Amino acid sequence: VIWDVIPFSPTAKISSDDLPRAKRPDSHVLSESELSILLAEARNPTSRSRSRGYVGAYSSFFPAIAFAAYTGARRGETLAIRWSEISLDFKTVTISRSLSDTSEGLAFKEQKNGRSRTISISESLVTILRSHRAAQASEKLQLGPAYRDDDLAFCQPDGSALKPSKFGD
Repeated sequence: VIWDVIPFSPTAKISSDDLPRAKRPDSHVLSESELSILLAEARNPTSRSRSRGYVGAYSSFFPAIAFAAYTGARRGETLAIRWSEISLDFKTVTISRSLSDTSEGLAFKEQKNGRSRTISISESLVTILRSHRAAQASEKLQLGPAYRDDDLAFCQPDGSALKPSKFGD
């Protein structure tokens, strides 16, 4: 059309109802034994992961996997959780935003529906999170002013946000 080879674009006559639809992938829920295997693997990173500095070797990896598994939070939601949104005493967490990769870098976004949700968490997850918080406090002390304190519960060892694309599927 721009080159005047044809008078109009044939695609202009296609209605949105005629366009092909992307097929949603089937969701897969882990069985109890599969979840146990996943958590065991996440808890004990391989020496190769540790030596290469993979995300799986970060101290926040296992707690983040456990958090996602126990709460059903999406990857971006998990990585956007702040300690101020977690009440270990009341065993609740408020999910109010999500972290995503953009062309400009990482961006925190509100939930798609604009509403946060508060969910209850189990005592076993509370135990994992208490232990993780202590480990994270130790990392903060070691790095001192070099630690980027954005109140993120699950982050890189220096406190900066984890890229959702590197966190895994």
